[in-house]
Amino acid sequence: MILSDKNRAAFSLIEVNMALLVVTIGLAALLGLFPVGLRESSLASADTTEAIFATRVLNAIQANASDIKTWSEWTSDAALLRNIEIDGEAVKAEGTQLLENYGGVEGSVIRYQLSIGDIESTSGRDDAGAVVNVGSTGGRVRYASIRVSDNRHSKISNNTVYYTEFRYRSY
Repeated sequence: MILSDKNRAAFSLIEVNMALLVVTIGLAALLGLFPVGLRESSLASADTTEAIFATRVLNAIQANASDIKTWSEWTSDAALLRNIEIDGEAVKAEGTQLLENYGGVEGSVIRYQLSIGDIESTSGRDDAGAVVNVGSTGGRVRYASIRVSDNRHSKISNNTVYYTEFRYRSY
């Protein structure tokens, strides 16, 4: 059988099907990435929300610590937490706290665990780089640490710890 020039210039049915198969496999692989991208975007958004919340609380504690003028206030956790409210609720340093509808977003949840304490002694490094005990701080150095989760049911001890220290200065 002799093929005309017109028939030779066209694609065969097999060639068209193979091209469609290659395109379909490529699209299936590409579309499979969308759920992964959405999940990673959601996790990044949650991490950002948690970091902003923690930074907001720790910055407010730092601000309160800088205003303290007396030793009795310094040793009181209440003075460090004075006037710190988020979404109309006072920040507390006892147990795990839950904020519903965080940021005015329906269904958004923030759980946090805030700890405030004293650093009993400090250490440093000498000129050779060896760790040396500098000595007791006398209660002049305190810390605040917070764990934050945007999930109502997760184990909060698995979340990132945000931490700050502050030093008492008499005026």
